[in-house]
Amino acid sequence: MNLGGPSETVCAKYQAGYTPESGVIKPLSLGHIELLKNSQAKSLIKIPELITFPCALGNDGTALKPAIEFDSRLKENVGLKIPVDINYLKANPSPSPDRLKENIVTEAIVSSLTSLDNFCSLPMAVDYVTQSGKTGETMTSMFEEHIKTLQLCESCQKRAPHQRHIITSQAINCCSFCDVCYQSKTVCEECSLQGQVSHVPSLRFCDSCHDNNSVCVRRVVMIVCSDCESGNKTAFEIIKAKLDAGNEDPELAFLSILPDCPHVGKSMKAAFSNWWLKCRNERINLAAIRTLRNRSDKATRDKFRKLIPKNDHVKNKDRQDPSAVLTLTNKKVY
Repeated sequence: MNLGGPSETVCAKYQAGYTPESGVIKPLSLGHIELLKNSQAKSLIKIPELITFPCALGNDGTALKPAIEFDSRLKENVGLKIPVDINYLKANPSPSPDRLKENIVTEAIVSSLTSLDNFCSLPMAVDYVTQSGKTGETMTSMFEEHIKTLQLCESCQKRAPHQRHIITSQAINCCSFCDVCYQSKTVCEECSLQGQVSHVPSLRFCDSCHDNNSVCVRRVVMIVCSDCESGNKTAFEIIKAKLDAGNEDPELAFLSILPDCPHVGKSMKAAFSNWWLKCRNERINLAAIRTLRNRSDKATRDKFRKLIPKNDHVKNKDRQDPSAVLTLTNKKVY
């Protein structure tokens, strides 16, 4: 039955915008700054020339079904790291399976920025990666680029040119660095007269805002956290080594590396199932606990069912619910 209503074309015109490109999304970044300014979020520095909000950057990946599909709104094929248009088809009439495997997207990594007082949080960036593209070096570059882009001040982000809503730190010069201040670790006399209060670039107002006599509103990313997959773990080790050696980019001087707590609990739960864990000089795993709870003598079975009331605490190893980990590590269980 034809129930009437708007056509598919009309509905598409009023849907939210999106982009298939990887990187920091300009409207979301500016929206996050606006929410911080007009909320009760606590600032790290608040002076007439500068307002700085401390934030934490976290990300997680979502697996995508590998496919090349036609997007009816964008009128283009999506699913590969490279554009699939008529020019690509003419240059590659018979692409090899290996070439497709190297370029087909298998995961979307979404990065969210949260103020340290947990008052405001929004997704800021998305990166589409291939199965073989999530290396330590790639993830290091991704983390550093996202942090430096998000630390651009509001005025510079508004002026930054975007490519399909994606902005980068190289797109505009938001300079707040003073070599004299950074080398001496103190504010030099010239910068002090201007009103600067820190030698760290991410805690200073930029030259553009100073020249225009406007308030410099910016964020400083002090924490980055993610799961401990191979690429992320290697990236964290690279960044930490740079920070310890003092070779990191000055824009990342305040950065701290933390593991993602839900994924730590998930890894712990998975370890109960996959490995023998050492507890009081004994070895135990999830199979032993499950056996004692379900298939032992009545006294042992009753005791373990009181300590582990829900059967899903000894099943579903990929759950991120922390209650399962807390139950399994309870001293009464051992």
